Amino acid sequence: MITIANEKNLDSQEIVGSGRRPDGTGRTDQVWDVVVVGAGPAGAVSAFLLAGMGFRTLVVERSPWPRPKPCGGCLSHAGVHLLERIGLSGVLEEVGAAATDRFVLEWQGRRASVPLAAGRAFGRRRFDEAVMKQAMAAGACFVTRARASLAAVDGDHRRVRLECDGATREVRASLVLACDGLHGRLMAGISNQARWINPNSWIGLGAAIPPGVVELEPGEIRMVCADRGYVGLVRIEEGAVDIAAALDPALIRERGSPYTAIQSCLDQSADRDLVHAVTAELGRSEPLRGTPALTWRCQRAWENRVLAVGDACGYVEPFTGEGMSWAILGAVAVARSARKILERGWSEQLGQDWDRRRGQGVVARRIGCGLISHALRYPNLAYGIVSGLARFPRLARSVTGRLHRPWRVNI
Repeated sequence: MITIANEKNLDSQEIVGSGRRPDGTGRTDQVWDVVVVGAGPAGAVSAFLLAGMGFRTLVVERSPWPRPKPCGGCLSHAGVHLLERIGLSGVLEEVGAAATDRFVLEWQGRRASVPLAAGRAFGRRRFDEAVMKQAMAAGACFVTRARASLAAVDGDHRRVRLECDGATREVRASLVLACDGLHGRLMAGISNQARWINPNSWIGLGAAIPPGVVELEPGEIRMVCADRGYVGLVRIEEGAVDIAAALDPALIRERGSPYTAIQSCLDQSADRDLVHAVTAELGRSEPLRGTPALTWRCQRAWENRVLAVGDACGYVEPFTGEGMSWAILGAVAVARSARKILERGWSEQLGQDWDRRRGQGVVARRIGCGLISHALRYPNLAYGIVSGLARFPRLARSVTGRLHRPWRVNI
């Protein structure tokens, strides 16, 4: 477990990690090549790659560590392949990630199933911690319980203010990566950073249920659809079950709480034992955690010496593991852009280049996932699509194969 020396006082707080410089001379705590804000998949993988290139890298996480996250918990075949290519496939074995190989949709007691290319499922608490350990082993440094905000540009550096329990410290970085997730706050205060949030967007909720409580077939990603929401269930490490829901906020208000809204969606399942087990346990061992509106995008993904990565520059409701895969792909892409910036120096042209490159490889898949998530708002249509695919296995393999096809990227 990653710890810090003094959680009460940032001035005496230890920054954990080796922080190797390219010349091997060690680090200072004030000047960095890269400050990465956020230790989720985008931030941790970015730190792993940049530290491995020899750049002084500091990761800042505002939460206590490790921390749970509301997440579907699925990594698609494309994401698994990408982890293998960058040398992080070992983390899946370390966390005991479960295999996934099919998608099952339920609506009004009916069920349809289609095969998926081999993926993995796991809890974010363990996965994010394991990837951060690899980033630190590569030379990155890590500070937690610290809120980061952008300060002024200072010559060839951007100042970053770190706050913890009323104490403040400033560090300087040649480049800052905003990897702070859905509606991240790092770039929100910049006047020219307009963002668009889909007014019809649903919100996300998630929790994990301990092993032995819910019986779910190994390898199955199950999605139960209702008129104004859907609930996904998948077995993760050690037989625990991850629950992730996307719900219309109006449904939550109508039902009185997120728990009863999720139960109303699960009532569409014919598996009454599963419904009873989930509703009895949900919120007992772990509280539900929520997200802001899921579908949104920012006007641009850069500012002076700052690049936004992953969910911090936009998000579309994912489908069976695409969200984390996109974040990892974004980290691989930004590491290449960051290296160019750190070697050549910052310019607006390089920021604009990142704005163009950040969507490469995911635009078509995001459009596909957007269409699928839109179909899920009309369960009759969604069921018809999935049941139709189930009757034509070759077509089903072609569709899911295109969604999860490994990316051809230069590492």
